[in-house]
Amino acid sequence: MRVFRITFILGVIGLFVSCKQDKIIPIPEECPEPISFAQDLEPLFVTTCSTSGCHDVSATSGFNLIGYDNIVANADSLLLVIRHVGGTPMPFNGTKWSDENIQKFQCWIQQGSLDN
Repeated sequence: MRVFRITFILGVIGLFVSCKQDKIIPIPEECPEPISFAQDLEPLFVTTCSTSGCHDVSATSGFNLIGYDNIVANADSLLLVIRHVGGTPMPFNGTKWSDENIQKFQCWIQQGSLDN
């Protein structure tokens, strides 16, 4: 019984310590304007992600981020790495997207990830 109690207490402490370091980034409640994939987002992916050897057709990383279908299929995972809160922060060894561009991507997802 004592071993169980000690294990339980250590588990609870471990849970609180591990959660303490998680970053909580608020999700915008409102997206003031419709986000266009073609005009607002695709150019960002082309210039920061789909460069030669990174996430293009010959992607050694396994993720091709050229075009709507490839981006929408990975949108939730992409949001985490672009926000630098999950996986390997992207763009790798590059400048993090601005908060404005991250919010555009997040709003686009919330608006239904339209191919517009």
